[in-house]
Amino acid sequence: KPYITELLQNRLGKRAFIVVPDERSARSVIRTLEALGTSTLYFPPKDYNFRDMEGLSRFEENQRIEVISKIRKNCYEAVIIPAEALCTLTAAPSDCKETVLTVGEDFDYGSLPQILSEYGYESFSKVEGPGQFSVRGDIVDIYPPSEEQPYRIEFFDRTVDSISLFDAASQRRTEAKDTLCLTPAKEFTRRVLDDLKVALDRLPLTAGVRKDRELVEQGILPRHDRYLPLYYSAKANILDYRTPEDLLFVFDYKSVLQGIEAFSFRMKEDIEQLTENGFTFVDGAYFYTKSEILSRFQKVSVFETLTSSLPDLKLDAFYEFNIFPTANANLKTLPQDIEQHLSLDYHVTVVTLTE
Repeated sequence: KPYITELLQNRLGKRAFIVVPDERSARSVIRTLEALGTSTLYFPPKDYNFRDMEGLSRFEENQRIEVISKIRKNCYEAVIIPAEALCTLTAAPSDCKETVLTVGEDFDYGSLPQILSEYGYESFSKVEGPGQFSVRGDIVDIYPPSEEQPYRIEFFDRTVDSISLFDAASQRRTEAKDTLCLTPAKEFTRRVLDDLKVALDRLPLTAGVRKDRELVEQGILPRHDRYLPLYYSAKANILDYRTPEDLLFVFDYKSVLQGIEAFSFRMKEDIEQLTENGFTFVDGAYFYTKSEILSRFQKVSVFETLTSSLPDLKLDAFYEFNIFPTANANLKTLPQDIEQHLSLDYHVTVVTLTE
């Protein structure tokens, strides 16, 4: 399947979104495509936290932010998406904010800490990880999750004097840059605090709601995801970042649908059980359902081993592919093999990992 999609992308000169059943399948597809020279992005599913668990890693959240940032910059050839990640809510493209700083141009230096705070960055005395920033006089260090290294911006009065990468361990500059495109550090920003404050005032005053009210009053978003629908102004997922020119492939259609159904079942069961145990949830959608996702499969190319696995999918065209692996010891017979298939009216494409 990856060999065929890579061939189609090269022939058509287009990027692709590729949906696969699970993370294991995603890793396999990524290895194959990268061996073929295709640059890939992996969009991981969200690990929903409904139980007030502290100290959760933000690695996958940072990864999703990085992927969306690169898609918006057209810095990709293929985006690999496990079925569960299709169910994950994201910020709508219209809500994705960016602030650009350019060397030699004026910028309101005094507003930068407020912008960073609104974008979800946290202030530290020294920047050591993604999502952090520090201010020391006219120097501002920022580590955007969408970047591989932190940035150091020096101001002269209201002018951006210099922008450079630096090493988080040694704190030394490593490379000069002309611009920095500053993206949010979290999937939802501090602007939701006001909406959340209003919503919490309308909820029954349980112990959990009281605790969350106190956090919001201090300007802190609760760590859990029980109010997640309130964090987004519009419902969106990763497919909202696909352009009309991007190809959409689904590998193992039946398994993808089973993955979506299993995820939806687990989420509904989890929410119902926790609600019975006294946890408070809000009205609204926490994830995308199977029917919602299917409605968004527009102009999709489906790869399935058994055609009987496509009962509910209307096909505009059907193509049968036969793969005939050739061992290195039999490469001398390759021309004869090709001639034989051509004589049977096959279209033959030879795929190799090296030239």
